[in-house]
Amino acid sequence: MVAVADSSERKIHTPMRMCAVTREKLPKKELVRLAVMDGKVVIDEKGKVRSRGLNIKPEIEVFDKLVKSGGIKRGLGITLSADGIEILRNEFEKHLSFRSSGKHVVRISSDKLNQLLGSKDGK
Repeated sequence: MVAVADSSERKIHTPMRMCAVTREKLPKKELVRLAVMDGKVVIDEKGKVRSRGLNIKPEIEVFDKLVKSGGIKRGLGITLSADGIEILRNEFEKHLSFRSSGKHVVRISSDKLNQLLGSKDGK
């Protein structure tokens, strides 16, 4: 007899990545990806930049350790000036504050919005 797996027993695959600083394996969505784009280091918010990148935990202390240990040069193959590091650090802080604010755009159709708010025209 062959046992058939119930669809409710299926596990959802969660992509895992390793933090370049702490070496912890975490879900991809919980990490911040730094990537090289046009010769500059950028925060890859969507994880779609097609270049070499590294993932780090979303904590400013982890970012500072990455810079101090030379991880940007080692991991991305690019050297940043002190000004470049400061600019990237400020962008990283902005990204963390936006990420923690919980203000995300949710698209909803007008029909669904009317349904949720209760139609004013009595429908």
